[in-house]
Amino acid sequence: MKIAHTSGNSSVQDKENTIVKLLMDGNNEEAKYIIRWLQKNLKTGAAEKTVISALARSIVYTQPDLMGTKKEVLNYKTKHGETAFLEECASLEYAIKEAACEYPNYEAIVMTLLEFGLNKDKLREKCHMRVCTPLKPMLAKPTKGVGVVLKRFEGIDFTCEYKYDGFRA
Repeated sequence: MKIAHTSGNSSVQDKENTIVKLLMDGNNEEAKYIIRWLQKNLKTGAAEKTVISALARSIVYTQPDLMGTKKEVLNYKTKHGETAFLEECASLEYAIKEAACEYPNYEAIVMTLLEFGLNKDKLREKCHMRVCTPLKPMLAKPTKGVGVVLKRFEGIDFTCEYKYDGFRA
């Protein structure tokens, strides 16, 4: 079945008709899977958080940007120890989550990680906000005061707005 990407007045009805046809054509198990897929709850145990954690661990464990070079490190944990490995995993996991919120395109994130390995600055540079790409909801990052915000955004145009309980920049 070809699923058309429609827009306009009848697009909602077209999508509903496609879903109804899929459900009618599928057996019980397929219908369950279709409903779970539409609800973004596949119940496979592979939640986004798990995938991000696994991705970070794999990149840290064997840095792809070093493979085939004289600097080759094929087992970060053995070379640097368990504590350093876990710290680097947590740091990269945070960077991946941040990149996924600003640019929810896992293909681009993975390709950047494969090219630049643990270079979080490159990840931030390549996978950042883009015009016409929706952002994922992000939690605010509390700071100690306005001075911290001003220092972080020094030399950059930005907007501030007052809130009853603080500022947002």
